[in-house]
This record gives sequence, C-alpha cells and structure tokens, in this order.
Amino acid sequence: MLFALPAAVASGRIDVDRESLHWLKDLSTASAPFGVVFLLLGALLLVRGRGELRRLAFAGLIGTAAAGTLFSLTLYPAGFDLAPTARLLAHAEAQGRAIGNLGLYEGQYHWLGRLTRPIDRLYEGEALQDWARAHPDGLVVAYPSRLGADDLRYALLVQPFRSVWIVVWEARALAAERRGETPPEPRRPTDLQPAGYWRYRDMR
Repeated sequence: MLFALPAAVASGRIDVDRESLHWLKDLSTASAPFGVVFLLLGALLLVRGRGELRRLAFAGLIGTAAAGTLFSLTLYPAGFDLAPTARLLAHAEAQGRAIGNLGLYEGQYHWLGRLTRPIDRLYEGEALQDWARAHPDGLVVAYPSRLGADDLRYALLVQPFRSVWIVVWEARALAAERRGETPPEPRRPTDLQPAGYWRYRDMR
C-alpha cells in the first residue's frame, strides 16, 4: 500500500480531490521509503528460529517509530499543527482584542498560544452579529467543512484541521460576510497555512 500510494495518486486512480481522501495525497509525499522499512520488518518477522521474541520486540519498536515519523512528516503539518492559529490568537490577545470561537471550544489554543483570557463561544446568526458589534476589532475562529472564495480573500488565516478547515476572521469582516455583504479588503493577503500546501492550488 505505501509503495503503491504515490503512483496511485499521481495517476489519478485515487480521487484525492474528494474531501475525505485528501489525507492519502498528504501521506503519499513520503510513503514509499517507509514502505521499504515495513517490508523489511515483515521479512524479519518471517525468520524462524531462536530469538523470535527479540525480533518481534525489535520490529514492534521500529515499526511504531516509523509510523510516528511518517505521521509527523505528512499528516501532522497538514491537519493537526495548530501553531499558526495559536500564534495569531496570542498576538491578538496581546493587543487586547477579544477572541470568539464558532461552536464548541476544547481549549486547543490556550496551551499553544499561552493565552490567559477566555475565548467566547459564539453561534451563527444574530448572536454572532451582536458579538461583532460589541467587539468590532475582535477575531472569530470558524470551522467550515469547505472553503469558499471569501475565506481565501477576506479572512486573516486559513489552515486545514482534521477533516475541516480553520478560518480566522476579523469580527466585522465575518459579520458582513454572513449578512451577504462584501467585507472590507484586508490589510494583507490571507495567510494560507501550511505555506505551499497543495489543496490551495486550485482554489483561488
């Protein structure tokens, strides 16, 4: 599987543009060398004779380390590294700006960003509009399942997160977008993280 994955992705046999399969392309960027590692470990386990328990322990240790390394090189930067968002929120908090989170917040930014103030839980609709009016300079973190053109043009930061996206907006811009209005042009282009990530290529 790991050997064949790069070729299958490159040939189009795997439709990585589907939201549920994008992780296969992420994995394919480094899967082939790890396929060699697991093949050698499998061959080691086929050897019979004395020392079978030691070989099993060695294969388990190396296999676990290899799987962790493959995850760290491929899937972690493309869906689990929250550092870019945490840094942005920490900078906003240092400026005294309020921070809101659309939906359930599980504390994922406080440790990474060393945040000291609570993040407000927000809801779509009038509750979001009220919060934006009270905190026009605040930031709002949203989690769309798909990115739209407005996310890529008017948001402050975008990054993949598990099976969804993290999109950080200025409160007044998001409120305008939700009302169907054109948000104000941002002072700088949207920060797309991780830089150069392949899923952004055809979105603009």
